[in-house]
Amino acid sequence: MSTTLPIYKYPKLRARFESKLKAHFETETKLKVSREFRYYCNLYNYTIIPEYLNPHANITKHFRTKRYDKTFLFYLSMHPSSDAIDKMMESPYFCVNVDGLILNTNPNIGPLLELSFEYNKFNSHHWKWMCTYSSNPAVMEFLNNHIDKIDWKSLSANPSAIEIIKRNLDKIDYISISANTHPEAISILERNLDLYFDDFCWLRISANPSAIEIIKRNLDKINYFAICTNTNPEAISILETIIDGLIQNRNIPSATQDISHIDLLLNLISWRSLSENPAAISLLEKYADNVVPHELLKNPNAMNILFDLDYQAMSKARTKLLQDELMEQAFHPSRVSKRLDYYCENGGDLADFEMLY
Repeated sequence: MSTTLPIYKYPKLRARFESKLKAHFETETKLKVSREFRYYCNLYNYTIIPEYLNPHANITKHFRTKRYDKTFLFYLSMHPSSDAIDKMMESPYFCVNVDGLILNTNPNIGPLLELSFEYNKFNSHHWKWMCTYSSNPAVMEFLNNHIDKIDWKSLSANPSAIEIIKRNLDKIDYISISANTHPEAISILERNLDLYFDDFCWLRISANPSAIEIIKRNLDKINYFAICTNTNPEAISILETIIDGLIQNRNIPSATQDISHIDLLLNLISWRSLSENPAAISLLEKYADNVVPHELLKNPNAMNILFDLDYQAMSKARTKLLQDELMEQAFHPSRVSKRLDYYCENGGDLADFEMLY
């Protein structure tokens, strides 16, 4: 059976969105269009990966045939299974790929980290990556054992490194820790607001969803551009109040107001960031003309705006399809011909048959 296209509740809004999206791509460079196109293609396409990349698969069965393959050793080192850890422990110098090992989530990789350090396999990029992104307790313990190798600017922003941070308050970077979402990191910030803070710190705090209490107590210091990326609903509520006030003052000028200053503040609002912010849906609905369409596609909470289906209209369209197909089957020439033959063979008249149909 054939199907109908989706029917949307807000066809005008969707059409406006599509036209804005098309216009955006037409004005961008070919390189940018190509990059965006590949991004969305990759977003919705599935790819088939080798079996040994599956974290649930038995990766060690490929060891005999792929042990000299650098790509395989990378994924072996990254694999969190106990079998992979045991296989690497048999020959850590040849089997461990540090690029993969620092991505491993298994909490028992500590000995492999220490052996790789003894074999001088780490470089500055490895230390920086571990400090910035790792949440593995084994990696945190490894970093604690090598304090002199830590990149404090990177580590200060890592919520998983809070215990190391607390023991080394004299080494932390306050610009980086301003982005740390751990509650104890927020406490450290609150105790040092008057000592170390500058505009760069407030930029990070404005974007930090865990620092909402600091933001509410320091509205005069927040960064308008950065708070647009804050995923805390309270932060977006504060921003909405600010935008409403600015627009109201802009529309009702007075002798004491500087219109150019208001316009400057409004231009600091990043609608690109707000368009992909999951917490900003109500604000986007209120100021739909400012939405950046290709960024809105990345917003998981925007689907009910762009793709809200009209199920009643779809049901009627589907019923009409069934009706049309039923009529096609019931009045197919072959069926009508058989019925005519039966009618005539049993004494019926052709003229009467035409009147029946």
